[in-house]
Formats: sequence, C-alpha cells, structure tokens
Amino acid sequence: MAAAPTPYNWTGCYIGGNTGLVKQDTGISDPEQESNLGSSTAWSNNIGWAAGGQVGCDYQINSNWVVGVRGMFDSANISQSISSVQSVEDFFSAENFGIKTTWFATVLARHGYLVVPDGLVYVKGGAAWKHVSYTDNGAQSVVEECEGPDFLCIAFSGGASATILGWDFGAGFEYAFMPNLSALVETRLYGLPTTLTYTSTAYPSATPFSTYSFNYTHDIFTVLIGMNLRFHQ
Repeated sequence: MAAAPTPYNWTGCYIGGNTGLVKQDTGISDPEQESNLGSSTAWSNNIGWAAGGQVGCDYQINSNWVVGVRGMFDSANISQSISSVQSVEDFFSAENFGIKTTWFATVLARHGYLVVPDGLVYVKGGAAWKHVSYTDNGAQSVVEECEGPDFLCIAFSGGASATILGWDFGAGFEYAFMPNLSALVETRLYGLPTTLTYTSTAYPSATPFSTYSFNYTHDIFTVLIGMNLRFHQ
C-alpha cells in the first residue's frame, strides 16, 4: 500500500512578483478657496497599472491556520487631472490639479485559513506608503481689483512631491501548485490622507510669490495576481 502524501507545509519564507490593475480615487480640498468660497473639494478617479515584488515569511500554526508578515513594493503609472472652478460675488478662482502616483509599498501582517492543505484564504493589514507628484495651474481674481497690480489678478503655477504614509487592508487566495511555487490573487484598499505644501510662481513675472498648502485625500483599490518562490523550513 502506498504511503499517504505528506500535507503541504506553509512554514518558511518566499520571494515573488505581482502585477495588476489599480483604481485611484482622489479628493483635493483647497484651504484658501474654502476661506473665500465656502467649499472647494474636487474629486476624480482613474485606472492604471502596477507591477512589483514581494518578500515574506509564513508560519503554519496547525493543520488549518497560517500567520505571516510581508513587504511589498510596486511601481505604478496612475495619472489624474482635476479641474475646479469657483465663483462667489466678486471673487473668482479656476485651478487645474495634476496628480501622478509612481509607486506604493506596504509592510503588513496576514492571517490565513487553509481551505485545503495547499490552498490558503487570507486577510491582511498594515502600513502603506505612496509617492505622488502634484501640479497646480490656475488663476484667481477679485473683479474690482483686476485693473491694478494685485497678485490675485494673475495666473500662477506650483507643484510638490511627497511620500505619504497611510494604511492597507486586503484579502486574497494563495494556492501552492508545486512544492516550491504558489500563485495568488488578492484585492487591496489603501487609505492615504495628507497635506502638501508648495511654492507658487506668478506669471508673467515668473517669481515665487506664495507658499501654499492643500488637503489631499487618496484611496487606492488594487486587484493583483502574482507568484511566489517558496523556501520551506
């Protein structure tokens, strides 16, 4: 009689790659416009792509439960443009915001349940970072003052870049189809609020004239597929 096959053992470390689609939702709130206009939050969403790698370690507690830690880094290409036009009485403002995400990363813990010895359903959560660049082009004016040299009557341009800290939560399924290879599919939601500060440049004089801040709310939803090369203990 042949011996029963040895159950798959998830204890060990791994390295792998991933790729997939990314949906980015962005809200920008302009504090100066809020003081002049009462409200000026603009929203936009866009779909892009991401690709990168992950490294981590798992520990199989018993025949059903697995815990682990993972670090992941993904390069991304997600661009958005948000336009905001506001007018109240004699004050007018028009701005076009450009946002580009170039990478995001996570360090997280995961907890999984083995629906079959080589199939793991899991949830995960932890810290997330994202790098974003921002541009702002527009004009502001007070109608009754636009014939004079007042800076509110001229166009402006500014920009900033930052690495933003937030949170990450997700779920997925990983299947070990060979002793040292596994495939995964997972969804992830990132939340990344921040405030960025930049220096505006006035035109036509092209000299810095104002240091300025804006509030930025950013959510990323991803659907990724990937593979891991596993090294068992």
